[in-house]
Amino acid sequence: MRFTRLFWFAVSILIGLLLGLYLGWQIKPLPYRDVTLSSLRSDYKTDYTLMVAETYSHEGDINKAAERLQALGYETPLQSAQHAVIKARELGYSSSDIALLVELVNALQSVAPISTPTLQGTT
Repeated sequence: MRFTRLFWFAVSILIGLLLGLYLGWQIKPLPYRDVTLSSLRSDYKTDYTLMVAETYSHEGDINKAAERLQALGYETPLQSAQHAVIKARELGYSSSDIALLVELVNALQSVAPISTPTLQGTT
């Protein structure tokens, strides 16, 4: 008797789970929206910048790092990294994380800013 009860309990849980997944993925899925990095909260922008700094410390490609930071919506990648250092200190990031961000800021200061392509009108 106990085995039968546990068996049907497990079957009903499984059916409910499968039905829920089917409804959520096929019948009424959430709409996908394009969201830009510039719409992130400042703490998430800081996290993203830290990830870029970690990647830069491994790759050593400052142009690729600057390209990645350009998407955050600041005027320059340097401003993005500087804001991240300030915010990281406010949020209590570890000293090693702040050191990575400072290293990125120093590297960005040593290169020229990335120029963004402009559209030229035809006459």
